[in-house]
Amino acid sequence: MQKLILAILSMFFACSLTQAQGTAGECPDEALMEAGVTITYGDALLRAEPASVRVCAGGKITITLVPEAGYDVMEVELKARKKEEKWLKKAVRAVDLKEKEKRRQFKIKVPEGQPAGIYKYYVKVPGVGYLDPRVEVVDSHSQ
Repeated sequence: MQKLILAILSMFFACSLTQAQGTAGECPDEALMEAGVTITYGDALLRAEPASVRVCAGGKITITLVPEAGYDVMEVELKARKKEEKWLKKAVRAVDLKEKEKRRQFKIKVPEGQPAGIYKYYVKVPGVGYLDPRVEVVDSHSQ
């Protein structure tokens, strides 16, 4: 009987710890499920704003391309600094994206379970230049 009571108490204790700490994959703030970066480029111009964003694992990053006239046919490449971070790899041309209010957008999904940390990536536009912005992935214990 004592073993049964101890087993039940252990289960209650384990459940209370899980609730207090949060479960893996749970975002501490709904606002961190989406982030946005605007990439503006053209003649001697390449800018990513903001240079760093915070998003939870499982969240989405909306990339908005704002090319100067004539630059919408240029390929914009996003590439993680580390090969294994394939979720941060995309090559697009603004002309191929649906236009909304003179802006072209696409989304990048941060994989569920992506470890918390700072992920560096390159934004490269041939003939214009490149930048190295960052994505900070937060976990259920971040604020």
